[in-house]
Amino acid sequence: MVNRDVLYTMKKDLFDLEKFKKIIYNRSFADSIFKVFKKEYKVGVLLLILFFLVFFAGQMISVVGSRQIIEPVRIEATDVQGKEIDSLKRYMQLARSGNYTYIRPNQNLDKRWTVDGVFMKKILLGLNEDDLSVLANLDIWIGDKPFHFSGEQIKKDWHVFDKSLIKSELQVEDYDSFLVLEAPEEVSLGRSKIPIYKSFFGSLINWSGDDKILIKPFVSALILISIFFIFGLILRVMFLYLGNGQIDCPTNRPSSYKRQFIVFSITIVSTVGLLFILNYFVYYFYKPDISEILNGLSGDYLDYFYKNFRPKPVERLQFILSSITSPFVLWFFYALFNKKVSRTEEFVEKYYPRVVGVSIFFIFSVVYLGLAMTGFYYIQDSFYFSGVGKYLFNLILFPLFLLVFFANDNLSKGIKNTLFILVFFIFTLVFFMNVFNLTNYFDAYTFDPVLYPVSQVMAGKSLLVNLASFYGLYAFFLAPIFKVVGLSVLKFSVVMAFLMVISVFFLFGSMYKIIKNKLLLFLGFFSTIFYSLLATRAVPEYYFQYWPIRYVFPCLSIFLVVSYFKNNSRFLYYISFLFFSIGILWNFDVGVVVFLSWLAVLFYNELVKDSIWKVKIVKMLKHFVVGSVALFLVTGYFIFVTYLNSGQLPSVSFLLQYQKIFLSGYLMIKMIPPPHMWSVVILIYLIGILISVRSFVLKNANYIERIILFLSILGVGLFSYYEGQSSDTTLFRTSYPALILLVIFADVLWHRIKEHGRGNYGEAILFICIFYVLLSAPFSLFFNINKYFNFVSSGVSSFGVKESAYFENINFIKENTYEKESIFILSSPNQGVYYAESNTRSIVDTTSIADIPFSGEMNLIIDLLENENDTKIFVESPLEYYNIFDIRIKKIIEEKYTELSNSGSGLHLYKVK
Repeated sequence: MVNRDVLYTMKKDLFDLEKFKKIIYNRSFADSIFKVFKKEYKVGVLLLILFFLVFFAGQMISVVGSRQIIEPVRIEATDVQGKEIDSLKRYMQLARSGNYTYIRPNQNLDKRWTVDGVFMKKILLGLNEDDLSVLANLDIWIGDKPFHFSGEQIKKDWHVFDKSLIKSELQVEDYDSFLVLEAPEEVSLGRSKIPIYKSFFGSLINWSGDDKILIKPFVSALILISIFFIFGLILRVMFLYLGNGQIDCPTNRPSSYKRQFIVFSITIVSTVGLLFILNYFVYYFYKPDISEILNGLSGDYLDYFYKNFRPKPVERLQFILSSITSPFVLWFFYALFNKKVSRTEEFVEKYYPRVVGVSIFFIFSVVYLGLAMTGFYYIQDSFYFSGVGKYLFNLILFPLFLLVFFANDNLSKGIKNTLFILVFFIFTLVFFMNVFNLTNYFDAYTFDPVLYPVSQVMAGKSLLVNLASFYGLYAFFLAPIFKVVGLSVLKFSVVMAFLMVISVFFLFGSMYKIIKNKLLLFLGFFSTIFYSLLATRAVPEYYFQYWPIRYVFPCLSIFLVVSYFKNNSRFLYYISFLFFSIGILWNFDVGVVVFLSWLAVLFYNELVKDSIWKVKIVKMLKHFVVGSVALFLVTGYFIFVTYLNSGQLPSVSFLLQYQKIFLSGYLMIKMIPPPHMWSVVILIYLIGILISVRSFVLKNANYIERIILFLSILGVGLFSYYEGQSSDTTLFRTSYPALILLVIFADVLWHRIKEHGRGNYGEAILFICIFYVLLSAPFSLFFNINKYFNFVSSGVSSFGVKESAYFENINFIKENTYEKESIFILSSPNQGVYYAESNTRSIVDTTSIADIPFSGEMNLIIDLLENENDTKIFVESPLEYYNIFDIRIKKIIEEKYTELSNSGSGLHLYKVK
């Protein structure tokens, strides 16, 4: 970019205004700018057109992705007396997935069902046959367009729909006498005429007009391309200023580095192309019978649980094949192109600018269109995204900070101490954002399945003997802590928050060890925390299933692997195997990924060494044996302690049956085809693996390249969580290895720029792109500081408050039980909370009812209710709610039980009549 002498002279004259004026008014400087644009204007105009098209396409995608293009749907129905019909239900078919789902009633308005922000393909009406005769009026509004149907018109114009297609959604007792009717074709706002993806757009009944997808995006694209042009102009002038008007400043960078850029780029493009072809062949030839897969699951699971199975065998096979083959494909293409691409300077100088241009445009297009595909969900909290920040950051702050960084990248002691204080602030923020009390708002449906197994372990049950846990055996390892401090919702959240702080500390410690430039270190850490933990949070999110249960061991693994390859410590080698074995039991999903990633990088470490193959194989076998022994010891310890506590051996199949649930397709969501932000994440991992492949081919790997490989393999493994549940909210929480890799790439690129100057401008442009992402984080953190303080205050302010229905119900249980008494609490989703706070034990050996999957487990509850005479039964009303689990529950309690007392807040104590 600029040579080293210029960089250091800029320390003293960067802000010399007189010098700047002289350069600006100097004719040679003006001539230099004129020559640049005269020489490059054709290319510049072409690039502006191409970038405008990307902006235009991205804005159109954003309009669709943000649901701006559709109108809400409202439905009202009454009988001949103007009253609502009890059996009447409303359903819709989603356009993208094709699934059928129940339309929820509007909580604020009687007799009204509203659907907003949903791509709707079809409206369905369900009711009992006898009630069809009393249905008098049905009104549907799509946007402002009304549709009115009388009872007679419904009988005449609405066709009977095959209700077996939505049997799992009906939730009705009288299935045989229940009718489902399909709305006529004319119940539509108007069909789209857009020729692209016509099967989707043309099927929408709440499409609000093709003009919205063209006019607004066109105007937005004009604004963005103007900002982009000014931004590029500022950067160009800035670097002319840095070079004192010398456009063609010399470089000592050999052309071989440019050649490697060409080989790298062609290798990545070829690999992506071949993987695309491979995945297409899988899609075209592999046609599994989804109905057969679902039929094989139906007998084991409850209906309400079974309906959430959405197997993705084709996509799963595509992901597995791509993950396994991509390192070998990268190796093949790199070895091929490294041998075939000419080493002559004439060839390199001719094709290098073209490759740089295409590569940068490709990366920008994938990133921008990927963000647009999500409605810019991942950067909606970023300072540079909207409002005045869009202009302030892009046109002033970023160019200024980039200029300062190029002039002097060293941090003063005062600035470094200030940044350390900000890091401590991040630790504090992460802690208090995960702490809450019962008076605080939290999603009990996600919290209860995590707390419940801990409450039962503390009450004396043993995991894999008479207790299962969806999310691993973490309760076993946390039990000693809670035996000391006690168990409550607040204490549980404090422990979880502490584990989150430890995880974040491991991330910072890892980056501190490997990032040489300390400004990039701090910017990279802030970026990792902001984008993976904070950027997508609209409310306090206590999602302990991932943070910290699936987070702490990957973070620990990064720290241990970095420490090991920096120091080659035998102690770290063995302790890593021990911790990673614990991780498999802690949470099988990520534990296996961490363990296998560690083995893979150790194997790679032997393969790149200059030794004979016999020695390499022996050492790789040694790693495998050490890992197996460590896993055996950890598993043996768990079995031994479990046997001492329960007198029974734990069942491994008990653990694996819950892994089978997720592997069978529970709550799976299809991945959106590229371009999407997951494409960017995968591209980063491919680049990381390619760096390691190059070192393998050239036999010159250093510790940084080993760490890059570990992060890439770990990242691909963690990506499987997103592949399964491909919602926008899950992508970045799994992608922190990709963010760390970006920081490492920036640090390596910056070192090369300082060493070799600006000759290899392709790498310089890549560095500027990454620096843009990294610099955005501290501004965005400060920009959202009020929101984060509100998150913290909402949790902290509840610590001393003990006035809520929870506390009244808990006190009610305590007044009617003794410590560790075996009782049964029927409450969804608050079983874990009530058992934990009252220190009681569930008499039935099932999972939390909020996540109970198996019909066999539900039969245990039914047997208890039917046959027990002395057990205290606490039931949280209303009884009708439990029909979604099993319609027998309400019937048994009403027929066989009588209420003894209640808490006054919805919890009832029953005994057998």
